[in-house]
Amino acid sequence: MPELLTIEGEISDVFDYYEAQGWTDGLPVVPPTEAAVAAALEYTDLAPDDVLGKIPATRAEATVHAVAVNAVMAGCKPEYLPVVISAIRGLAHPDFNAYGIQATTNPVAVLVVVNGPIAEELGFNGKGNCLGQGFRANATVGRAVRLCMINIGGGAPQTMDKATQGQPGKYGMCIAENEEESPWDPFHVERGYDKETRAVSVTPSPGRRTFSTWPAAAPPESCVPSPPRRRRWVTRTCNSAADR
Repeated sequence: MPELLTIEGEISDVFDYYEAQGWTDGLPVVPPTEAAVAAALEYTDLAPDDVLGKIPATRAEATVHAVAVNAVMAGCKPEYLPVVISAIRGLAHPDFNAYGIQATTNPVAVLVVVNGPIAEELGFNGKGNCLGQGFRANATVGRAVRLCMINIGGGAPQTMDKATQGQPGKYGMCIAENEEESPWDPFHVERGYDKETRAVSVTPSPGRRTFSTWPAAAPPESCVPSPPRRRRWVTRTCNSAADR
């Protein structure tokens, strides 16, 4: 377990210290006190020193404790930790190629998609403005993944992260699938899981694209965007102990 850090002064001094160390995404963080981290760890039966995988580009080990610290810093509620753990396990999987995301000049970010009952239980938004503001679960889980990429994987901007412009999604992107209104099977079901399974998927995302249809002289088929390139998806369940 890492040593405890004591910072004297006001809460703003904590923010300033963390920023000076390069431990933030540029926004203020929640101080990861011993009590706050312990509260998050209550929501997993994994041991604090269990390793979830190695996060490129440094390939440093992502322990459960380190992930919990970053989740607290991001503003996650304690009960969000299993979702963050599952996302990090997916991120660290070799098939995901996180190194290509961490060190590229492309503005690609990581999109986290939550499926199953846990999405509604924890308040993840999969409907209007799901990629926007207003929902703590979406905002903080996506941010926690980014902080892990910075603080464990070494993906700090203008050092290991070579993105030329970046994009707002690099602060964090997390949504739920709107399973209730979707005409298709839920994504995790398509990948072989039962509908009631609590699943988390991660994929590289280059950013938001908006497509609109307007009356035009051109035939409708000329307005259909070309199919997207095939993406890498890695899905993990939230039953962490069973999926070590």
